[in-house]
Amino acid sequence: MSRFLLPILLCSIHLLAFAQFPNPNFANNGMFEYNTGGKTWSSGLDQTGTSLLIGAQDDLGRFALIKTDKQGNMDPQFGQSGVSYYDRFGNEEIKDLTSNQTHHFALSTNSGAAGRFDGFLAKMDQFGNLDPNYATEGIHYFAYMQAKAVVALDDGTILVAGNKQAPADPIFLTSLTRLTPSGELDQSFGLDFQVDWGESKTANIIAGNDGSFYITGVLNRDFMVARFTADGQFDPDFGIGGICLVETLPQRVGTSYDLLVLDDGSLVACGIQTGSGDDIATVFKLTPDGIIDSTFGNNGIVLEETIMDQSHTGFQSVQLSGEEAIVILGTAGGTPFLASYDLHGGRNTSFGEGGVYVPSVPGSDLRSTHLVVEGTGLYFNVTGNSYNNATVVALETEQMTTSLDNRYQLESQVYPNQIHDLGELKIIIPPGHDQYVTFELYNQMGQALRSGIVDSDPLTGNLPSGFYLLRLSKGNKYATYKILMQ
Repeated sequence: MSRFLLPILLCSIHLLAFAQFPNPNFANNGMFEYNTGGKTWSSGLDQTGTSLLIGAQDDLGRFALIKTDKQGNMDPQFGQSGVSYYDRFGNEEIKDLTSNQTHHFALSTNSGAAGRFDGFLAKMDQFGNLDPNYATEGIHYFAYMQAKAVVALDDGTILVAGNKQAPADPIFLTSLTRLTPSGELDQSFGLDFQVDWGESKTANIIAGNDGSFYITGVLNRDFMVARFTADGQFDPDFGIGGICLVETLPQRVGTSYDLLVLDDGSLVACGIQTGSGDDIATVFKLTPDGIIDSTFGNNGIVLEETIMDQSHTGFQSVQLSGEEAIVILGTAGGTPFLASYDLHGGRNTSFGEGGVYVPSVPGSDLRSTHLVVEGTGLYFNVTGNSYNNATVVALETEQMTTSLDNRYQLESQVYPNQIHDLGELKIIIPPGHDQYVTFELYNQMGQALRSGIVDSDPLTGNLPSGFYLLRLSKGNKYATYKILMQ
């Protein structure tokens, strides 16, 4: 039988599979690092227009908001050479970030004496200056509240979610607040609730497709997703009285950290089940009316008890990539990872290795909390309790397709696609287009193994058996070929 097979070309029209590469145009080969001198355990990541916002904490306990462009270059006009600082009492931790067309908002929590928490929301202009006309000199304060999440709405109002605790009271209440465009409490909305089932704690707030919004968290040990109408009332048409509870395994507490609202109104939530044993990363799907979707995974739920042979797993952030794939950011045994699933809960096995991609990030006891997807680009933060760098990793995700977009197709041929030695590969570029075409060879984990210029750097050597990806590029045109090393 002939060993010659038609090369498989990867680009981005109809989704079939994924190939991941560190984005070579972002910072230092796909990784941005800024040494804050302090911990970055609690931090946020947001993208707006052509910018990225990165939340951290410096060695003085101030919150540090860093602004870069999409290539990882710090904005010299923002704050002090790209960093805006704020300090009220010290030990200020940014929890979440959001932006509208003109301003950035940083939600932070101060962990003070005797276990007291206070939250505040800072409104900054495009240069990192507090807006003196917003609330109190640019800051709205939330007494006795662990601030958790913030969303900027199109009408200029802001939704803030957190956990409120009265002095000397061990019980937390989920707190939802809407602020007017000037930073005042919206008296027609504000709502603090404690559901009759027991204690509740929120983890996130997500805007819906129709003016509604959702909160995620934990209620009476179970995963909680609640939906509210635009005026801040429980939506009676969702779950039971506006709340859906997804039961955890025995002796475990489930917290849903993030939620994805699909175009059809269905919901994909991710989180973690903690207990006396190992933590378990969990993803589940709900119908638009808040009922578990039994067609997803195993009766609506996917449990990831081990990832990369690590048993302490958890999911933090979920996004849609393309039209048919879910990408979830998580941590396993102190190592960040990305996992990809189809809309029925099956692993996208061509994503990374067996559906899991592990970035190469130095350090230990790390965690990633925020994932941003923009087109074929992925950005996520890396934090740690003793990790002094505010870090963002950028990946370029190409999708395997059945057709080509000629605007970005690099005319080329590579054959055969089953080889024993890299020297067997024939790379053909049409005359007149063959100068300064670069190549990069990646394994399935997205790690670069070889790189160079096609017409001057020979591609030779043996590699372990398995699939590899050869990317050819010139300017804004590219072609990617799947190669089997036998």
